[in-house]
Amino acid sequence: MSARVKIEKGITAYFKQPTGPSRPGVDWVVQIAGEHAGPVIVRTYFSTNPPQETEKPTLADKAARFMTRKLATGWSPGTENFLEADEAVEPPRTRPWWKVF
Repeated sequence: MSARVKIEKGITAYFKQPTGPSRPGVDWVVQIAGEHAGPVIVRTYFSTNPPQETEKPTLADKAARFMTRKLATGWSPGTENFLEADEAVEPPRTRPWWKVF
């Protein structure tokens, strides 16, 4: 499968998080050309708060690489047109109620 990924534009905002305070990030419109053509929104997060504008090109590259890897695994846009490209964030691990330490 040959698909081209192009970053169209992005919007910077603070996004609510289910486990804590809002985080600064960018929602990128990623245009996919090829067999599975169409737009997809990919969210990336800044590594600093307050966000540094100089980090935006790095986040755009991260979104493009994420989408390219996703397409290489056989994923195709359809009902899922919003993705988060933040691999570093893991859901919080909760301890069983019976564990003290």
